[in-house]
Amino acid sequence: MKIVNFLILIPCRKGSEGVKNKNFLKVKNKPIYWYSVKHAKIIKNAYKSSLIGISTDNAKVLKKKIEDVFLINRPSKISKNNSKSSEYILHALKYFEKKNIVFKNLIILQPTCPLREKKDLIKSVKTYLSKKSSSLISAYKESYINEKVMYNKNKSYGKPLNILHNNENLRQEHRPFFIRNGSIYITKIKFFIKYKKIISKNPILYIMNKINSVNIDTKDDLEIFKKLI
Repeated sequence: MKIVNFLILIPCRKGSEGVKNKNFLKVKNKPIYWYSVKHAKIIKNAYKSSLIGISTDNAKVLKKKIEDVFLINRPSKISKNNSKSSEYILHALKYFEKKNIVFKNLIILQPTCPLREKKDLIKSVKTYLSKKSSSLISAYKESYINEKVMYNKNKSYGKPLNILHNNENLRQEHRPFFIRNGSIYITKIKFFIKYKKIISKNPILYIMNKINSVNIDTKDDLEIFKKLI
């Protein structure tokens, strides 16, 4: 049995609710998932004991030959909108077990978060290895958003989440908080196997800038990515 330090896994299923087949749309003549493949190879070059896998139900992708990348045929039953992340991860781990390969750690790079800098990719792994936690998540700092500026919508009217919404709202009065951006997840395999979760109770926070935290869920997000890339 071969023991490898990192499985760098790119979940890449067909379909989506916000933007149809967003993982495979081309931006600058490259499908969106290609950017995460590029990022995975940056990590692999820095941490040699790594393997890259794409978990996909896209027949066209499965027929491709991508250097240094394992193409994992993801069953349709775990490729639905309501499928859990743990399902495709377990499937990928079983795929490699059949090849007599097991892993110590898992890195997930979602295709819908294609704006990652090399320094973030390398430093996040370095940070994870240096700290005592079962997981790391990337996030960005938010200083403005709070309940005073948030509303639910009822027809044409806004229903405030905070009764003080029409008082003066000074940013300095609010403590900043950090929002998970979905770009980088790192998890110990032992933790994942035990709890079927990729985020532990107290994950390490790796802070990225807000510009690189675009997550393509809507057409507006896609247009922002096109302008930033």
